[in-house]
Amino acid sequence: MDIIALREKIVRFVQLNGPVIPSKVAKETGLSVMLASAMLSELVARKIFLISYGKIGGSPVYYCKGQEPKLEMLYNYLPPREKEALMLLKEKKLVKDKELGPVYRAAVREIKDFAVPIEADTGNGTEIFWSWHLNSKQEVSDRLEVLKANEATTIELVEDKGAKQGELKDYVDEKANEEKLQYNKQRVLEKVKKTKIIGKRVKGEREDFLNVVEEYLANNNIEILERKSIKKRDVEILANIKSQVGELRFLVIAKDKKRINEADLSLAYDKGQRDKSFVLFLTNGELTKKGRENLKPIIFRRIE
Repeated sequence: MDIIALREKIVRFVQLNGPVIPSKVAKETGLSVMLASAMLSELVARKIFLISYGKIGGSPVYYCKGQEPKLEMLYNYLPPREKEALMLLKEKKLVKDKELGPVYRAAVREIKDFAVPIEADTGNGTEIFWSWHLNSKQEVSDRLEVLKANEATTIELVEDKGAKQGELKDYVDEKANEEKLQYNKQRVLEKVKKTKIIGKRVKGEREDFLNVVEEYLANNNIEILERKSIKKRDVEILANIKSQVGELRFLVIAKDKKRINEADLSLAYDKGQRDKSFVLFLTNGELTKKGRENLKPIIFRRIE
């Protein structure tokens, strides 16, 4: 099967079964998960597929336009507070940002597949709202009109509350701070549970980064063709991966860096384009928020 036929097979599979994770595409096509991820990323770059922010087992899902309602499959993989924020937004359809407590205000910003930010003038200045992702433009418009009417009524009722209103605000702020503290503790605990303990490292001990990279490639049956650039914190390697459509060339770019940003990814993508190769980006660091939001059509893997 040539690369064009394989690409068409993947498109048909996702059209019928999406949203899907790369392992399902790998099983259907006989590719490795890594190669399936590369081809899915390429199809996202061609604007044939869409990619989720939420993940299943560390992988986003890939889907076609029109399959958005099926994204609720991600619900079971969300942290508790984000699940609650999703259900609240699904029920209300449209919520005002400032009326959410700090906990839900933070959580709703994490469910980007379901919460669409909207700025609207309520008659008292521009405010931020969150819209359920399946709302039509007309539904959003209608609900904003209702909220505007409710806003005007609320202002009239609050004007006579005087000092009691200030006391209530202090109480609400205090409760919100308590909720935010509990939320942050919960998120830390969840991250600790998901972290694999590989083994203790002696303080000050520094592993040879090249050895870590080459060990990862060997464990994944990736053949090294050429070591292009070897530095203390940066490694570039040309490599081959065997597949049912023949050998595919990859440019492996590895960085020993705590935080990987959008610029790092863009530079790696540009190098791959010049080499006419897929890009495998390896790092022992974490993606920045902006890096996650603007992930290029490359394969990104964390290594220990």
